[in-house]
Amino acid sequence: MGTTETSRQVGEMAVRGEDFRVRAGYRHSRIARHLWKTTALTTLALGLSSIAAYGDPNGLWQPQIRAIIGADNNGGNAALEGFIPLRQTAESVLFLDVRAKHDFKDSFGQDVGLGIRRIVNPDLMVGGYAYLNVENYNSNQFTSATMGAEAITSHFDAHVNVYLPIKGDHTDHSTSSTLSMVSNQLMEQISVLDHRDYAAWGIEGEIGAQVPVNLPDKHSLRLDIGGYHFEDPHGDDGSVTGAKAGFEYTVGDVFGSGTELVFAGEVRNDNRDDTQFAGSVRLNIPFNPGHGSDNADGADSGPEPVYPVSEGLRKRVNERVRGDIGVRIQSQTLNGGSTTRVAINAATNAAFGKFYYADGGNSLGLGT
Repeated sequence: MGTTETSRQVGEMAVRGEDFRVRAGYRHSRIARHLWKTTALTTLALGLSSIAAYGDPNGLWQPQIRAIIGADNNGGNAALEGFIPLRQTAESVLFLDVRAKHDFKDSFGQDVGLGIRRIVNPDLMVGGYAYLNVENYNSNQFTSATMGAEAITSHFDAHVNVYLPIKGDHTDHSTSSTLSMVSNQLMEQISVLDHRDYAAWGIEGEIGAQVPVNLPDKHSLRLDIGGYHFEDPHGDDGSVTGAKAGFEYTVGDVFGSGTELVFAGEVRNDNRDDTQFAGSVRLNIPFNPGHGSDNADGADSGPEPVYPVSEGLRKRVNERVRGDIGVRIQSQTLNGGSTTRVAINAATNAAFGKFYYADGGNSLGLGT
């Protein structure tokens, strides 16, 4: 008896030790992933800082860095973005837009895009862009392309984006079992569930307007409304169609000339996820905040450059490319089938025999 109890205790200690090593390894893996993500964001910030210094101090389009932190129904998220004019004239610009994002769970993504913006008339700017999107989700990598077009005026803006999946369709299997007594035999029913994550294709659009209300100097309010539709590229899952509405409240020169603090919120509703809410705070930092204005010491820096745009549009030419830039990942759970067998005794790895029971009269197998 003592030997049996000692063996059981030793076995439990071994199991606990193995469990500790597994959990410790998992924690180390999570720490390594978070360190990698933090390092990537820091590297991106340093790279953007050096590249942005290339900007023309008298150009209409200026380098911008944006830091974003937010939350939605799935938890918190953060992003770092860079808008970098590569080549510009008085009426057009070729720009690079790079983004890194992290959702504080097990997802990290990068978006790299090239775009063109052109002044059509003093109160209208149009543009087009294309992005390569890569996202790591649940330890799997998904890749897609985002292409879109935009139009911006002093008071209104609109865009439409198209999402094209390139790679990413992963399925994990899980099993569950239930026990039941059939006659005198203990039976086990084993069910298989397939959980699939895939990159969807689709389209998203939005129209926004600057609200003409009396606000403090360098404050503005933008409202928007839009919709989206996504589908499984293989046609195995149902489509998602929904509508969205949001706002952006901007406070200018909050941390110095040209900086902006933007408070944003959005509500969505679709046929799969029902109602969802999201909010964020975005800090915009320009790299040439004093272009076209006097120096900080009050000395005149010379004649202000003349731009072929209205004053209202001039304030918006460096706005971020809007919309859901990135991979649209959707999930699907499928029934992989089920099977029934005689229950297995885990201690002996053999099937259970038949079960018999007795009533008060000790009549074996007769039941009551």
